[in-house]
Amino acid sequence: MTDTKRSLRIVVVQGHRNTSGGDPREAQRTPAIANAIVSALQAAGHDAICLQHADGTRDDWFAGSLDGVAKAVMALHHEKPVDLMLDIHLEGDGANTPGVFAIVPDGDTLQTLTAYDGADDWASNTLDRAYAAAIARHIARETGMPIRTRNVVEPGVMSERQTYVGADLGWRLAMFGYTAPARATMVRLVIECGNIVSDAAHIFSESFPARVARGVMAAIAEVRGDAPGIPDPQPLPTVSFPPYGTVRDL
Repeated sequence: MTDTKRSLRIVVVQGHRNTSGGDPREAQRTPAIANAIVSALQAAGHDAICLQHADGTRDDWFAGSLDGVAKAVMALHHEKPVDLMLDIHLEGDGANTPGVFAIVPDGDTLQTLTAYDGADDWASNTLDRAYAAAIARHIARETGMPIRTRNVVEPGVMSERQTYVGADLGWRLAMFGYTAPARATMVRLVIECGNIVSDAAHIFSESFPARVARGVMAAIAEVRGDAPGIPDPQPLPTVSFPPYGTVRDL
């Protein structure tokens, strides 16, 4: 990260470390990944915080629901504007599709309890898409995992509409719905750092959190123009899967 660009205010969320529950394997692993990302960001001079530590504790826990997590992100934003929100998850879709990807806000016309008077769709969230593509590429490069190519708009980048919540249930992801009023200045992404089953050998390796953190840092540098990009990965062999909705544990 060069000295010529201002530091970013970044909130990192440990996926499913809250009262809404989720896959216990995911909840076991996301703290280490999120905390490694925060440490790397802070070392690079960014103003980074883990949401689960915002209460002054280091217990890797948020005493509230997914809605509460999203509201807490907005509370931090009101205290000091947030440039980038990264919600760290591990995917558990029914087909166990391997690969890393990022989910971009794309919620116009989806049902929501947090109506937003403005566009929050694929076309309007251009910076979110740029960060999503770069983060997926660089995490894949650093970890040796594939990039997700099934049920995505482009390799490694999924629309909110393609998730189980959006596609099957027709609702917005709570994180995106509540943070929509900040979309003009806050990039919001859900990062799926691999599949909890298919990519388990990578995910539960000792070096995985640090590798993901390096990928995130390289992606931020690329989008900000601090480092050259890397080419898109070669397409993976086509594999047939049953017709499943995706991201069943957000």
